[in-house]
Amino acid sequence: MTAARVWWSAPDPAAVHDPLLDDAERERCARYRLEADRARHATGRVMAKRVVAAQCGVEPEEVSVIPDPEPTEGRPRARVRRQGAEAPWISITHAGGVVGVALSARPCGLDVQDVDSITPLIGSDLVFGAAEQAELARLTGADRARTACAWWVAKEATLKALGLGLSESLPGVPGKGAVVRIDLRDGGRRLSRVVVPAPPGHLAGLAVEAEEAIDLQTFCSAPSRIR
Repeated sequence: MTAARVWWSAPDPAAVHDPLLDDAERERCARYRLEADRARHATGRVMAKRVVAAQCGVEPEEVSVIPDPEPTEGRPRARVRRQGAEAPWISITHAGGVVGVALSARPCGLDVQDVDSITPLIGSDLVFGAAEQAELARLTGADRARTACAWWVAKEATLKALGLGLSESLPGVPGKGAVVRIDLRDGGRRLSRVVVPAPPGHLAGLAVEAEEAIDLQTFCSAPSRIR
């Protein structure tokens, strides 16, 4: 099995002033108009540095989070400034009042969404394929919203694990399936996916570039308490 860990936290407005943020991260926070967006971004970065530090047995100040180089879509990668320490792959996500960070030895993608926020997208052919739309049309109310949200986070997590973001077509990514194959220009990739327990009102999914099942552990902690 492939091990993966996921941490959840509420956005912490104080994280904007956390000394673990570097200049680029502070500038990014400053560009957000809303305080909530600044808190979500800062909390995700601080959490990522603390969980990587705990995993690698180093100090959080020795960890940086930088954009992955091309050809990916700038997904975050952790770097540890200590000889012999190898950082795991990470993924950062946030929605509403939730921030999440995933770690794995293989490329991974984590996505979380507020269930209610997906409702306007249920009929969109930019998100769901024809067969998916037909299946959603047979559902009603809360079942329809939760199914659509579960498929959305599975699709997003898959693209994040591949470093593609939304540059690829969402309808072409299956919303269902514990193991999926995605055909890319440089060949096919196989990923394992799992539903991640998330805070109330949200659904989350994790994808890892591996064929074996995912051994998942989840934690809830304020960033400052991660050791």
